[in-house]
Amino acid sequence: MGRRGDNDLLEAEPLLDDSHLTTVRDPLPAAYIAVCRRDWYSHPYYCLYKVEDSSSSSSSPSPSPTKQVLHRFSHLPTDVARKTVVSLRSRWIVSVGGNPGDTVLFDTETRRVITGPKLLSAKLSPVAAAVEDRIYVLSSRPQYLEDPDFEPWFEVLDLSRATVVATADGRHTLDGCSWEALPDPICFPCMLSPAGYLAPPLILVTSYVLFLSYLLVSVNNMGKMATYAFDTGTHRWHKLYDYGLPFFGSATPLVGHNTGIFLGRCWESGPINAYRIRLVSSAPHLKLSVTEFPVKTEAREEVGVGEEALCLASMEDEGSFSCITFRLDDREHHMSYDKDIHEFYPRKMYLNLTTYKIVEGEETGMDIVVRCKRDKALRIFSSHGFSSPPIAFALSI
Repeated sequence: MGRRGDNDLLEAEPLLDDSHLTTVRDPLPAAYIAVCRRDWYSHPYYCLYKVEDSSSSSSSPSPSPTKQVLHRFSHLPTDVARKTVVSLRSRWIVSVGGNPGDTVLFDTETRRVITGPKLLSAKLSPVAAAVEDRIYVLSSRPQYLEDPDFEPWFEVLDLSRATVVATADGRHTLDGCSWEALPDPICFPCMLSPAGYLAPPLILVTSYVLFLSYLLVSVNNMGKMATYAFDTGTHRWHKLYDYGLPFFGSATPLVGHNTGIFLGRCWESGPINAYRIRLVSSAPHLKLSVTEFPVKTEAREEVGVGEEALCLASMEDEGSFSCITFRLDDREHHMSYDKDIHEFYPRKMYLNLTTYKIVEGEETGMDIVVRCKRDKALRIFSSHGFSSPPIAFALSI
């Protein structure tokens, strides 16, 4: 079959073809939590943990949290800094970005780590979205002189014909695909005058969401906000209006409850709210409307407040979502001492995976009321300690 470098190629198979699997696909949804060790500079990989939801679909909350010690499911050997993670086809975890712009896929069925092609331009904490068999990546803070975040600012990776190549040394790489440049957002200045390079504009993507086939992006351009839509079918940009989306960062779809309902933060570290998104096409223009609904418990408490809270899509039936909170155990008997830097560090982290069920929806025009359906108390031990923040990403598949 040929050679690549000094490693004999053993086999090649289509990436998106699962007919070769010898095991029955696990029907249970699961949350995947990636944890960073405090020594990740010398050991650049995520420790990946899996939390399955094998409980019944009863809507009654558990009388007490179920305690569970998590053991490492697998690991992702990649530079863990400034990457964005998305899921593809409810099977692959795709990590992309950082410097030098690696692409790494993790197959949750086979636990294989697959190295993909590098981005044309390295991107730190980019906007990323998966649409069918394509991964779209956009610079969140474009630069005008050099990498990272230099042009091209917007790229796509089509995996529909990609193959996984296994080599004699046990590695797996992608073949038959590469990143391709896409049209820049119309708010990104593609060409600057000589004077412009002396004080280039400061542009920051503040929020984004994938709605149907459109990637909606809010941009702060030198203090002026605007929202744009990228049509993944025609690869055209459209300006929607001169203000931003009402949430911070990315929004998570509330699967199955009502088309167009998403969960997001109203500001950084703020509570989780719900947003109903509607996009109407009236050629040649698009009209966007976003309605915000506070999410409250039956006790009128906010959900997911704080930097340590992470919102996940539904792990169970429709109208449910999950929230992860964590804290490090800083009690003296759970601390270790680093003699090189003369610091103590915690070896234990507590997590709570709380599943909420919507009991009163946005049809009332008021708050969305949720009930705690299940609360899982989890623990992770690491003799090496944890980075800050300790959780690199969490997503449900």
